[in-house]
Amino acid sequence: MTQEQERVDDGKSLGAPAFLEGKLNEQIGNYIHLFLTVLAVLLMAAASIASVEMVIHGFPKLWSTGNEYQALHLVLQDILLAAIAGTLQWECHHACGQRRSG
Repeated sequence: MTQEQERVDDGKSLGAPAFLEGKLNEQIGNYIHLFLTVLAVLLMAAASIASVEMVIHGFPKLWSTGNEYQALHLVLQDILLAAIAGTLQWECHHACGQRRSG
């Protein structure tokens, strides 16, 4: 038995996708791309808000009369959370770019 016959026996299509299948794949791909784009924008907004909040509220606590180490710990947590959100946004944007070019 040849490889082509094995593929046909497995139930997999060897020809081009049907018109309806192609349109459905395109529409689903567009919705996935839209979802990932919206997610990337929301994550970027969250990272921006976290950065502004960190600068406005976090850094002045370092010079206050309270516990400087606790304030530094909280500022570093905020920095790491903003970096994670930015990384997720970049990954989401990168996945959208791969989907469009692939």
